[in-house]
Amino acid sequence: MLWNVKKDPATLEEERYNYINWVNDVLDSHMGLCINEFRLCFELRNSHGSFITHWIFTALAKKVQKLELNLHPVGGGFWPPLELYAFPPECLKLFRSPRTLSNIKSLRSLCLDAVNVSGEVLEFFIYSCPLLARLRVVFSLDLLSLKVVGSSVKLKYLDICYCYFMEEVEISAPSVRSFKYYGPEIKLRMENVPQLLDISIGGGYGVRMKHAISPIMSYFHQLETLELGFVLNAVSILNLKCFRVVNNFLCFCLILLLFLRKICNSHNVSCLN
Repeated sequence: MLWNVKKDPATLEEERYNYINWVNDVLDSHMGLCINEFRLCFELRNSHGSFITHWIFTALAKKVQKLELNLHPVGGGFWPPLELYAFPPECLKLFRSPRTLSNIKSLRSLCLDAVNVSGEVLEFFIYSCPLLARLRVVFSLDLLSLKVVGSSVKLKYLDICYCYFMEEVEISAPSVRSFKYYGPEIKLRMENVPQLLDISIGGGYGVRMKHAISPIMSYFHQLETLELGFVLNAVSILNLKCFRVVNNFLCFCLILLLFLRKICNSHNVSCLN
């Protein structure tokens, strides 16, 4: 269906309601008490919010373990879209009711793509779902800050991408094994992460690598994977007067080593042959 819409965008509105009716029919016919995985994948907007919210509550009421909302525009389109579905903050009152709270404790994975969701809502899931191990948020304009703090937190994988107004992330949880972030420059605070093995951090042009790397340097010795994806001018960053490249791999190694050395302020690089 998505492929057909991409080929003929004029059919999008009609296919939206076909999709909505299809999901409603599937959920109405589902007789099981539990749902292992519930995944929505279609370009829906905030105008369809009543349907989406109903689906979310239905899935949570059936003790869903893996919940994914992928409402990304078909074929990319204008970004960011102006009518992203907004996860209703008022839902928190219902989530906190004893009956609903017991149901959401089955949640193990939460992935939200092109969904406006606040840090308050995400933190509720993090601290209220003892089995929640994976959290992924992509393209949320309402996400400004996020705290993953506490020895009782079980989150292992945290992935935040393209949240354009993100300002701060704080992580202090022994369970965290992987942290991935791509987006604007943020205030990153990280401590008490003895199991952290994988880090991937990147940003667009103008995002300072030093700002992102400084908070994680003390954990380099325990990492298995480190990915850095920044748009930058390495020569200007390193203040090199002479820079010669033997091959691409050596270039990467030298840039990384010299940059880390610069952060540590242990040496000044004046020439590289």
